[in-house]
Amino acid sequence: MITTLRSSAALSGFDLLTFATAEAAPIDLGEQTRRVLRQPIASASLAELAKGCRSVAIITSDATRPVPNHVLLPLVLGELREGGIDDADISIVVGTGVHRSLTPTELRDLVGDGIYARVKVVNHDARARDLVSVGTTPAGNEVRINRLVAQADLRVALGVVEPHEFAGFSGAGKAILPGVSGYDTIIRNHALHMLRHARARAGMLQGNPIHEDIAVAAELAGLHFVVNVTVDAELRATAVAAGEPRAVHGELVAFLRERVGVVAPPEPVDLLITGPGHPLDINLYQTIKALVATEGLVDAHTVTLLLASCHDGTGSQEMLEPFVGARMPEEVIGRLQTEYTIEKDHSYFIARFRSRSGPVICCCPGVSDEVLRTLGFGCAATPEEGLRLACDMVRCERDRPVAALVPRPQRLLWAPRVSSPPNPHEEGQ
Repeated sequence: MITTLRSSAALSGFDLLTFATAEAAPIDLGEQTRRVLRQPIASASLAELAKGCRSVAIITSDATRPVPNHVLLPLVLGELREGGIDDADISIVVGTGVHRSLTPTELRDLVGDGIYARVKVVNHDARARDLVSVGTTPAGNEVRINRLVAQADLRVALGVVEPHEFAGFSGAGKAILPGVSGYDTIIRNHALHMLRHARARAGMLQGNPIHEDIAVAAELAGLHFVVNVTVDAELRATAVAAGEPRAVHGELVAFLRERVGVVAPPEPVDLLITGPGHPLDINLYQTIKALVATEGLVDAHTVTLLLASCHDGTGSQEMLEPFVGARMPEEVIGRLQTEYTIEKDHSYFIARFRSRSGPVICCCPGVSDEVLRTLGFGCAATPEEGLRLACDMVRCERDRPVAALVPRPQRLLWAPRVSSPPNPHEEGQ
């Protein structure tokens, strides 16, 4: 959708910048997964770990994450079977965090018909009354997790490692927190002061309080074994690793840093055209991650065009609440100081982006114009209409304005812009 606009006549007067990830080559995921399951990192094989166990919990992500379950799950189940575990003793727990529960049809699609018919597949419920406390992190976060997971003899997680807007990178321990953690545990990890920390950003692990809290939570929960992948822009696997969670995460993060590299943003552009692509374009809540990733490209005069299908709608009604009746993004951030809940984490990111940027126009067919206007966004029915509106708003003092086309920006590792002024909405160094 974004790259097709490059040839639009509306951009003929712009200097164009295009940002895209330097993708690694796709792998034969089935073959490579068999190999890493037999040669895991810093761990015995899954079949060895399974011996003597009476129950196993496998955690996987919901549809907002591109975990290749249809390849990974049969191979993991095969290893468990080799270790003496019957299908009846396995539970697949979908780590929804505070996302909505999947429907039975969605659960079936997630794991495949055959596995759905043989193995127990359930949604995690962050508000369940029978969550189990497994300890407290150094940050003071009591970690309460799904009872099926806590009581299993063996805990396994599947996931994708990719840049994450405030946890540094996804994967590994995020299966536990937020995946199968309780609401209160998640909100303490995603608290407003944590989101505002200067090191709580994509690609940053050291000194990132959110990442550090997640890693300790996974250890407290006793996450034994993970199978994680990296994927390219077409969601094809480019690497897979299995074994001890921290070791697997470290290997795949290093792989991404080497293969993807770090992008140094230019000076702020006049026009930013961006969108998260599949699967994050599922709803507006997930789509906002594209704005978080491109904050380094904007300033007060930048016009932004955000493109996403949002076929599942808004994704969070609570995200809208701080914006009702608010005239300025700073007013929203002020309200969040006293009205913050976990569902409003992206309210903060929207307000922060708007406080730094100029107008934002959205072409999100699955979201009503009323919702978009409540958030302070302009509306367009088609990408072409959005582009025309955005170009008309650009006011440039240079000879030629600069437009940046950034598909899937959340997949890029952005270096902070050295010339950026201090951000009043961030805390800590």
